[in-house]
Amino acid sequence: MYFISDSAMLKHFCPWESYHIEVPKRLEVIQNTIQVEQLRPRPATKEEVEMVHTSHYISQIASTVNMDVKELEEFSSNFEDIYVNNETFDASLLAAGCVMELVDAVTQTGSPGFAAVRPPGHHAFPDKGCGFCVFNNVALAAKHVSVAFLEIVIELNDFSVYIALKRGRASRVLIVDWDVHAGQGTQECISDDERVRLVSIHRFQRGQFWPNLPQSAVKNEFQNTINVPLNDIGMTDSDFLAIFQLVVHPVINDFKPDLIIVSCGFDAALGDPEGEMRLTPAGYATLTQQLLTWGIPLAMILEGGYFLDSIAADFEWVVKALLGYAIPCVNVEPLNPALRPVINKIFNVFGTTYPTLRLLQTIGQRLTPIDDAEKNDVEEYEGTRDFPIPFPTRGLYSERCADVTSRLKKELQSIIASYSKESQYKFVRYDCTDVALPFAYMNSADTISLEISAEAKGIVHHLVMFSFYTTVCCVVIGKDKQHFFSVVITVCFRSLKP
Repeated sequence: MYFISDSAMLKHFCPWESYHIEVPKRLEVIQNTIQVEQLRPRPATKEEVEMVHTSHYISQIASTVNMDVKELEEFSSNFEDIYVNNETFDASLLAAGCVMELVDAVTQTGSPGFAAVRPPGHHAFPDKGCGFCVFNNVALAAKHVSVAFLEIVIELNDFSVYIALKRGRASRVLIVDWDVHAGQGTQECISDDERVRLVSIHRFQRGQFWPNLPQSAVKNEFQNTINVPLNDIGMTDSDFLAIFQLVVHPVINDFKPDLIIVSCGFDAALGDPEGEMRLTPAGYATLTQQLLTWGIPLAMILEGGYFLDSIAADFEWVVKALLGYAIPCVNVEPLNPALRPVINKIFNVFGTTYPTLRLLQTIGQRLTPIDDAEKNDVEEYEGTRDFPIPFPTRGLYSERCADVTSRLKKELQSIIASYSKESQYKFVRYDCTDVALPFAYMNSADTISLEISAEAKGIVHHLVMFSFYTTVCCVVIGKDKQHFFSVVITVCFRSLKP
């Protein structure tokens, strides 16, 4: 695998606040964890950054290098929740250049890689920074690797002119954004590029969670964005794996990207004060491993994440997945009921664009028909945006109490300690029968046996097929209508017995 980072990005920090959650330590804990060969970092050029951002905005950020602290704070108040210091411009160019170097290496060789960079990028718009983000690193990486342009070479000796078309190494790029905040900046930056698609999995709560935008709902004006808005907190590994199987894998199957870029925020992790979700290190590793099974070049780029212990542990296990190591089993739990209406709406909105989503919808409706109440198109967005202008620059974040932090650290340590114990997924065996119900199951020490009807066979086969790997979850659909499509059980498997 490839890794790229630079300690110069540690120089970006908030110069007027004693406490902030986006701190250099976020990057430092990652740099202290990694022990693989690194790519050589470089800053992006102004011309490269202009693939996404306006010249005026780039000049604005460049002007901060000579400002005093008062001027820096006043400058930052023109943007929604960012800070800058005299090193921010150079750090932002370096972050952008690092991700370009990474996608170059990944697409040239097929080996996966991780760029540990800051400032993060996925909230940055073409003409303004937002949400800790200055330049949109993932959008720049996608544009860089897919760009096609004319290169004119003039030889003065004989005055001949050569015109060559230089083609990008990826004609289709998929961005999977699992940062807990919506990637609204990326959404805007790629809106005019049909070669790039975005799947954004984010906490939404019907628009009442930041960035509080209607464009973060399933139905939105951006045709190349597939949003998976989460309307509850406490989502687990099982919930995210179900989203992968029912949304991400079908999109990969139909879009057929040449490169997958992950906006890898760790703020959906257990213990993160922003996300309030419960993804574990094994969960992040399993999501990574699932993407690797497609055999498509994979580049992962750091975004958010504000619980340092989780950042270090999650990154460690993501790297192990990238290196091909065995990863721990996830703790399989019942799925959150809030997923069902979201998944159904994704099927309704995107089923015509992505045939595999339509297939899942058709089979699911045959198994458990949707009642009239569920057919109603419930309003997704109930949020408001009421921010003072100029934007506030102080007192936005408060330190969590020591008791809560200590409890979360112990819980995380307990989970990680369990990874050293021998554990394995159960075998899954399924047989078609003439049973009236979608299926019945028997659970033994090392095997789950399913008896499935002919109707259920299609969906079970599909979900197993898109699980691909030996250590991933298979969501099996049944009749309990408390969960989307009525999930009866969620099972993990090591291998299949036909």
